[in-house]
Amino acid sequence: MNISENKMSLLRKFLFLSVLLSGIIISCDDPVPEPEPEEEKQKAPALTIAINDFIESVMTDVYLWYNEVPDIDIRYEFDSKAYFDKLLYTEDKWSFVTDDVKKLEDSFEGKETSYGW
Repeated sequence: MNISENKMSLLRKFLFLSVLLSGIIISCDDPVPEPEPEEEKQKAPALTIAINDFIESVMTDVYLWYNEVPDIDIRYEFDSKAYFDKLLYTEDKWSFVTDDVKKLEDSFEGKETSYGW
């Protein structure tokens, strides 16, 4: 054996060990963990979603601060009055929502039952 054959043999051994070590190092990576499935949120009843949709459409159409109305997913809002309060602008002290139509109509006609404060 001459010197060049020794160098070639040594080079082959070195390359073989390098490939073997690289394969071992690459295969030892931790597996990518699978994301945990998110718990499905409970949705509000269909009637509440319809009411919230109406509130949102009015607020984004005729509300003075329509461009300040936050984007809130109505499917997960169970209390329509609380949802309305979340949509109000911080400086708004006049807007309100009610479920008593009779008192609202009486108020529009000037039939107040309070002292005004």
